[in-house]
Amino acid sequence: MRTYPRVNRLKLTAVELFSELGELAEETIGRTINISEGGMLLEMVKPLPLLSKVALSVGLGDTVAHMEGEVVHLRKNEEGRIETGIQFIGVTDETRKIIRNLL
Repeated sequence: MRTYPRVNRLKLTAVELFSELGELAEETIGRTINISEGGMLLEMVKPLPLLSKVALSVGLGDTVAHMEGEVVHLRKNEEGRIETGIQFIGVTDETRKIIRNLL
């Protein structure tokens, strides 16, 4: 059972991947499949390393929300793209409120 309800939203999401030293290692784009207060599922062409830290920028309503997260699971879908589960880390109250309003 999930902690938070999820809402399906197809949005482009900018993803910044950081190295173990905290340096920007890669920038890419994913498509948000669904989002909740606790995390999101992104569809991507290339997998991100499991447990890697990422910064996310996603359009939610009329604003762009900036969040940090950790890659917690990966799976390949029927189209051969990678579904990437990201758990949010340190979501601000403002961003959490925006997500709640979408639900």
